[in-house]
Amino acid sequence: MKENFDPKRIIYFTDGAAQHFKNKNNFTNLKHHEKDFGVPAEWHFSATGHGKGACDGIGANIKRGARRTSLQLTVKNHITSAESLYEWAKGHCKETEIFLSKKTDYDQTSLELQPRFETSKEIPGTLQYHAFIPTNDNSLILKKISSSTTYDIFPKVKKEKLNSDKNKTVKPQRSVSSNKKRQSSKDSVKGKPKKSRRK
Repeated sequence: MKENFDPKRIIYFTDGAAQHFKNKNNFTNLKHHEKDFGVPAEWHFSATGHGKGACDGIGANIKRGARRTSLQLTVKNHITSAESLYEWAKGHCKETEIFLSKKTDYDQTSLELQPRFETSKEIPGTLQYHAFIPTNDNSLILKKISSSTTYDIFPKVKKEKLNSDKNKTVKPQRSVSSNKKRQSSKDSVKGKPKKSRRK
């Protein structure tokens, strides 16, 4: 994409099939998207579990053409591997950018991502959310619909931690300042009568 465009933000829009898209590992990758590719991204899902988009149509067109070509061949040059499908598509689908992802690339990437996925956490109630937007503090904004003005944050900050922080910072400062004011006022009151008695 960067070879032909200069995207400022990528918005993914897919169906919500958990085995393909809507799962904790993909959400973890989404939080690292800008670091990995230099472009921020967000992910939106259709309401149904399985939807069809432009990418599905492009893929179906390539597979349909490859199947027809392979059936028309008699003995040689059948399309029976990823490499042969890639070569056929490069020659017959001129308006589509075709890339070949080899198994060695897949295995290498899997090893690199394994430590990241080991820390992935499931988002409770994933099915009710349809928009996932990363924040600057490594969290995700969760929206039930893409245009919603209300949202949840994952991971959530525990209330116990917030209360403990308030007890540590706010309460002691207030008590100290109030004690100082009371003490200074008492000293000033005590001092005035003493001066009047000496006179």
